[in-house]
Amino acid sequence: TKPKPLENQREGAHAHFEHKLEPVTDPNLKVEWFKDGRPVTIGHRFRPIHDFGYVALDIIDLIAEDSGTYICRASNLVGVDETRVTLTCRSSAQIVTSTQNEVGLEQIHYLEDRARYQRREDVEETTSQAPIFTTSLKNCDIKEGQRAHFECRIIPVSDPTMKVEWFHNNVPLKSGSRFTETNNFGFVALDITHCLPEDSGTYTCRAYNILGEAVTSAALNVQSKKSIFVESHHEDALSRLHQLEDSSRYHRSAVTEEIVNQAPVFTQPMRDLRVAENQAAHFEARLIPVGDARLKVEWLRNGVPITASNRVTTMHDF
Repeated sequence: TKPKPLENQREGAHAHFEHKLEPVTDPNLKVEWFKDGRPVTIGHRFRPIHDFGYVALDIIDLIAEDSGTYICRASNLVGVDETRVTLTCRSSAQIVTSTQNEVGLEQIHYLEDRARYQRREDVEETTSQAPIFTTSLKNCDIKEGQRAHFECRIIPVSDPTMKVEWFHNNVPLKSGSRFTETNNFGFVALDITHCLPEDSGTYTCRAYNILGEAVTSAALNVQSKKSIFVESHHEDALSRLHQLEDSSRYHRSAVTEEIVNQAPVFTQPMRDLRVAENQAAHFEARLIPVGDARLKVEWLRNGVPITASNRVTTMHDF
């Protein structure tokens, strides 16, 4: 069966195409949908169905761009067949551009123009003086982990063109979670939380506008904490530890000299083994001397060293 064309559909409505397809139980059967020659993008608005010979396509919340020719193509190892149907969706105006209140629109235009002229007048009034620091930055000495605070005051207070910059050792200060800059109505400040030794140095505040600039500087000294303690807190215990270490060192060397006095001898040799494929093979032997730390054991197969792997496990214990 072929689907029926849908014409003059309302925008926002639901479109549904369906038809029957044979063979019903062909596992190699492939169904595809196209719109104007291009594959239909499957999404929340486009929902294809193919179930036991029943083929359908649902389109939710139609828009004008959904209009066009839809093709359903079925293919398997034997051949290809397709059917097409037309969808027409009429658009509806979604945005009202005309005003609903003429008086209110005129008032909005008046306020916008007034604010524009007012801003221009403010700029002309506030850019009549170069920046001047009325108070300067002060040096700061703190410990590692504490907070550093620099502040100063500047005029003119309400100059929107004036810019304030901070420098650390003549390098622009990088922004970060530990650095907070403040510039509010002539009050300029810099806060540094959880100070580190590398934060030490000279901090400079530079303010400038179209008429000139001003600079003030101060030093920050961060005292470093000791992170590693090398001195002993218990002298008696330290001397005792040294004694035990020396005793252990001499004891180990004596033992080593004592046990390396015999060549290896197998007291129990390995035995031949016959197993079925996929079964586990186990070889074992006994060896003296038992406690020789320098004794080395190697395994060979047909004169070639055995490569370690997950299937081969070696053991050497006492």
